Amino acid sequence: MDLVFQNFLEANWQHAKELADASDIVELLPLGNLPPRVILARFHASCYIKTSSGIRLRKGFTVGYRFPEDYLSSSHVVPWAVIQFLEPATVFHPNIKPPGICLGLGLRCGTELRELLFRTFELVTYQRRSNPADPLNPVASEWVRSNWPVKPADARPLKWRAGQQ
Repeated sequence: MDLVFQNFLEANWQHAKELADASDIVELLPLGNLPPRVILARFHASCYIKTSSGIRLRKGFTVGYRFPEDYLSSSHVVPWAVIQFLEPATVFHPNIKPPGICLGLGLRCGTELRELLFRTFELVTYQRRSNPADPLNPVASEWVRSNWPVKPADARPLKWRAGQQ
């Protein structure tokens, strides 16, 4: 493995782990050896899901992150090659059609996991407002337009511990 990529993975894991240690909301599960190239993030936060009886809140969602060998040098990062929405399959958001998730503009090679965690959390919980021109989920996009502004599914900040004000 390239030394620059190895150093990136080490710093990437350390920074993300520091965030997870300061949060009751996100739990990181590394897959493979440390520093991991594949990480599962379990978010203990609410998201909207679609059921046969309508849209409702559900506690918890899981997202996977994978850092390919060319992650630092690729001229174009394909979001679904790096980030995959794993569960629940019924998540309801214009930017998500499992396993695809689009964090919007600005995903560049070398974006650290810590930043991806913040952006994922804010997007899935509707803290980050978006109006995608080409949504992954057009039905969810129409629901958002019809119910604007959508109340955040979880309004807490990601870096949060129980007992904070």
